[in-house]
Amino acid sequence: MKLTTKISHYYLLTVCTTFVIFGFFSYHLIRYEIIDEIDDQLYLRKAEISRNIPEIFAVANIGSRLQVSPVDMARSGKTEIIDTALFNDIEGEYIPFRQLTFYETIRDSSYKIVLRQSLLESEDLANSIILVLVIV
Repeated sequence: MKLTTKISHYYLLTVCTTFVIFGFFSYHLIRYEIIDEIDDQLYLRKAEISRNIPEIFAVANIGSRLQVSPVDMARSGKTEIIDTALFNDIEGEYIPFRQLTFYETIRDSSYKIVLRQSLLESEDLANSIILVLVIV
């Protein structure tokens, strides 16, 4: 094999390996940034709900995005954020959501408030960005 052929093979192998590694890290970085933004949006909505408790209490359940349910005083307290999936009857499949659960006292009663934000659009966005990077 000629020297230029060997150099070309090594170069191609190095470039492909580097591209795969950076593609993997880019995908996870983009996905992390999107989830971080969704978490920020959920915490902003939590602050808005906490400021406007009486108005929110009047509309206790708004689809799958906001749910308010009474709980015992002993259970109230911590705020948690998790990934979950909810079944969509129209599409017939589970859709991923990011869920923020916190507790508030409204008129001397404790309530569990659940906020959800769909991850479907963000996953589509991350996949589209990676596809564009692969094509370019």
